[in-house]
Amino acid sequence: TTDGNCFPGIFGAGSMASEALRSIRERGNKRFREKNLNSAVKEYSQGIEIGASNETEEEEIYLMYINRALCWTKLGHLKQAEEDCDKALRLNPFGIKAYRRRALLREKRKDYINSASDLAMAYTCLSAHVPKAKPSILSTLQKSIRQLRIKSKNQNKSDLLVAEPSNSPVPSPTLVSPPTPGHEGKDIKLVNKDTKSEFSEPKPSNSPVSSV
Repeated sequence: TTDGNCFPGIFGAGSMASEALRSIRERGNKRFREKNLNSAVKEYSQGIEIGASNETEEEEIYLMYINRALCWTKLGHLKQAEEDCDKALRLNPFGIKAYRRRALLREKRKDYINSASDLAMAYTCLSAHVPKAKPSILSTLQKSIRQLRIKSKNQNKSDLLVAEPSNSPVPSPTLVSPPTPGHEGKDIKLVNKDTKSEFSEPKPSNSPVSSV
């Protein structure tokens, strides 16, 4: 879902968002609910640009960054989505939603170890700063972290298998004897010493490749 701040007041006293920025964010949220994602992106972008020069509006800007990141994700612009999560976390290093959304994005591009790190940060922030956090949410986070770490280990094993050089002997080709009289017009062929057959390019291996 869009909107929402897990840590009210994290930006300090006196940093209440202006009505203008809140109104822009709410318009963006409305466009998102209507599935008009491009219009939602425009609204959030406008709010971010307006609020960028005002340090007291960091809370509103944080919310618009994570909401715009969700729009980018649904539009398939994953790089922009991750960049918005990065910017949101620079404003609020305890932003649970920003960590969770970036974790999903990193998992999509198979960066499992950093995805697990993001979820671990989300877990730490949630358990430390939200006393009434539901145990089921914490349990789900722990399970996801374990699964991502397993994926990361399997990925590393797969990379090592691919990088390991083959120990199979490479056959060395040699020329056959010169043609006998009366056969000068025939081509000289390459012969494999080991198999006595015509030398040809090695065929691709049919061995199964480990999948991640």
